[in-house]
Amino acid sequence: MSGATFLSVRGIRKSFGPVKVLHGVDLDLSRGSVTALLGENGAGKSTFVRILAGDHRPDDGTIEVEGTPTSFRTVTQSRNAGIRLIAQEIADAPTLSVAENIALGALPNRLGFVDRKAMRNMAQKALDALGADLPLDAPVSSLRLGNVRSSRLPALPLVPRNA
Repeated sequence: MSGATFLSVRGIRKSFGPVKVLHGVDLDLSRGSVTALLGENGAGKSTFVRILAGDHRPDDGTIEVEGTPTSFRTVTQSRNAGIRLIAQEIADAPTLSVAENIALGALPNRLGFVDRKAMRNMAQKALDALGADLPLDAPVSSLRLGNVRSSRLPALPLVPRNA
C-alpha cells in the first residue's frame, strides 16, 4: 500500500487570538513516508503538526485519513489513526523513565493498572527498531542528548547528565 495517499489536508487555518498562524495549508502524505517540514521560526510548523497530532484544533480546513474525513479531538484519536508526532523537545516527562516516556499516551494496562512488563517490552521493541541502546529504567532527566548508542548512528557514550 506504499505510495497510496494516507493523509490529505486541505485549507488548514489556525489563529491564536488576533495572530494568524496558518493561512490555508494543503498537504498529502503517503503511508510509510517520512516528511520534513522546513521553515523559519514562527512559520507555523509546530502548530500544524500539533493539529495533526490532536493537540490543537484547526479553525478551518479538512483532514482526511485514507479518504475518510476526520478531526482529531485528542492525541489518542490521532494515534489510533496511525499518526505519531516526534517533537523536538526531548524530555516530555523528565522524572519518568525512558520506558515510561516512550509509552506516554499509549500506556498498556491490565485491570486498570499500568502493565509495566508490557510497557518495557513495547519500549524495548521501539528502541530495537531504531537500533538504539538506552537504559529503560533510567529517568530521562539523567540522560544527555547524545546518550544514544545505535547500530544506525555513530556510537555515543552512555553518560548520566550529572557526571
